[in-house]
Amino acid sequence: MIKFIKQQRGKILIVANTIDRIQRRFKEYSLLDDLRRDNKIEMYFIRERLTINSKSNGYEIGTWTQGIM
Repeated sequence: MIKFIKQQRGKILIVANTIDRIQRRFKEYSLLDDLRRDNKIEMYFIRERLTINSKSNGYEIGTWTQGIM
């Protein structure tokens, strides 16, 4: 998925039921966070009702990181 995202020109929307469906380790968080900061992805987690993108605030980022720890 990461390789596919990096090859695209526009922003990619990732929709998952829960946070742990797209990442399970801190390594994946780091890769996704770099893509988020570069405005290459936006993630939406249904169960958490959480949207993560380049404009996410500290509370949203904290909720996202809690989902993988």
